[in-house]
Amino acid sequence: MLLADHNRGMATWLFQCNPAKFRIFDAVADGRPIRNWAAKQNRTQMRPGDDAVLWVGGADRGYPAGVYAIGRIRSVEFAGRVDSRYWSSGATPEPRHFIDIKFR
Repeated sequence: MLLADHNRGMATWLFQCNPAKFRIFDAVADGRPIRNWAAKQNRTQMRPGDDAVLWVGGADRGYPAGVYAIGRIRSVEFAGRVDSRYWSSGATPEPRHFIDIKFR
C-alpha cells in the first residue's frame, strides 16, 4: 500500500506480516536487513530509501495487531528465492519477487 506519491519524493509503504507464519519479532530483533521480503503488489514502484511500516496482523504470543516497526527499503525489486530463516515450518511461500527492508 502506497502512502505517498513518488512525484513528491520518497514514498512510505505498508507491509503486512502474520507472526504465526513468519517469526517477525525474531527477524527485527536480529537487527539485520530482512532479505527477500516478498513483494507482490506495487513492487516496481518501491525504491531504496523509501520508508516502510510493518503491520503485524492477528494475535500471536500475546501481541495485538498493529504497527510494530518502521524502517527503510534497501533494494529495488529483484528475482530470487525465499530466505527461510524465520519462516515457521511448512509456511514458506514461493514468491519470485523480493525487496530488502531494514526495520528499526
